[in-house]
Amino acid sequence: MYPSTNPGGSCWDVSSDQALTRNGGSDPVGLMSMITYAQQRHGGNPNAVYVTGQSSGAMMTNVMLADYPDVFKAGASFMGVPYRCFYTGTVRGWNSACAQGQVNRTAQQWGGSVRTSGYPGYTGPRPRVQLWHGTNDTILSHNNLGEAVEQWTDVLGVSQTPSTTDSPVTNWTRTRYRTSAGTTQVEAYSLAASGHELPVKGSTMAAEAIRFMGLDATAPRRHHRRVARGGRGQVPDRRQHGVGHAAADQHLQRRCQTRPGRAPRPTS
Repeated sequence: MYPSTNPGGSCWDVSSDQALTRNGGSDPVGLMSMITYAQQRHGGNPNAVYVTGQSSGAMMTNVMLADYPDVFKAGASFMGVPYRCFYTGTVRGWNSACAQGQVNRTAQQWGGSVRTSGYPGYTGPRPRVQLWHGTNDTILSHNNLGEAVEQWTDVLGVSQTPSTTDSPVTNWTRTRYRTSAGTTQVEAYSLAASGHELPVKGSTMAAEAIRFMGLDATAPRRHHRRVARGGRGQVPDRRQHGVGHAAADQHLQRRCQTRPGRAPRPTS
């Protein structure tokens, strides 16, 4: 599924109390209704549901993994922020401190927010998480990658010290965080000199996300194995669209703060 925000062109709600609690309302409930519909009406496999997104969609990816850990098997977040980092208490609010990478908490604090807020009392299995961020991202700071790693390693019960570190592609640093049995629970990619432009078309980034989710098998896949995508929300990068970083930041703020029934302002 490829959901879009309502109103169109705005960001997902990842900042309100409703969105950050299971079945609390707002966008996450709408996305869950789509998933349930696909399962009930089209034979969707409830044991093969995954979520991914970029920018605002990456934030929503983390929200969905926190609110509905019993639904998803894994998720891939491109240029996002930790769950609850963008909290403002308002629908589609803008949290400048989080966007600028100024929210710094311990792994236990980040993990605790998932356990106590997303789905309080849940003790079952949780989805594996893949995280991506560029070091030159001036829209959503690269600092958020480290904070997200701390959050999900704590939630998934693995050490914050990487089990392995390598560079599968020039300028990529990949860290993996594994259980004692060798299962990778968290996988993080830090991309040197990349801005707010992931995944890059023509790269193997999407393929790496598919691999992480276990959807790269060569055997024919059952038709009901579906991926729920965390939506659009990517902001034009300066090198791609000729807009300055400040203008791009203001553009994202306008999208995230768009009120229902009001169309977002176009960008040049």
